[in-house]
Amino acid sequence: MIGQPDRIEAGLLAMPVAVGMMVMSPNAPKLVFRWGTKRVVVIGTLATAASMALYASNTIMSSFVGGCLVRLLFGVGLGLTSAPATESIMG
Repeated sequence: MIGQPDRIEAGLLAMPVAVGMMVMSPNAPKLVFRWGTKRVVVIGTLATAASMALYASNTIMSSFVGGCLVRLLFGVGLGLTSAPATESIMG
């Protein structure tokens, strides 16, 4: 049982990425219909890039809440980008 809290914390810190993707992936086609593929993919890419820049900040990432928010932003960016980009590539 040694090290159990580390595994729980790792799981909790991975969860915001999944939540962001679960929320945005189903909504991405609606946004594409309204704004177009290019705009949605650019916004998703910018959100992902912003989260990557925030990952470099030790001040933000050392906080549990700050780390979760950065990971949530990363999941939102991936959710916005993955479905429209895949559909555009396959089309």
